[in-house]
Amino acid sequence: MSLSLALSNALSGLNVNQNSLSVLSQNIANANTEGYSRKILNQASVYIDGTGAGVNIESVSRKVDEYLLT
Repeated sequence: MSLSLALSNALSGLNVNQNSLSVLSQNIANANTEGYSRKILNQASVYIDGTGAGVNIESVSRKVDEYLLT
């Protein structure tokens, strides 16, 4: 593994974690807001020719608790 590939892997992981922390902080800040639904960041591994090439944000999905809505 080359140094540039290793640094690219690390950078993609740091970027995804930064976005994950952003989503988490929004969830905490809006915990008592009426009608707010929790958001979850979905991550996916990136492979190139069978070799790990970092991580990617797949999507941000909403999680709604039906019990709390009733």
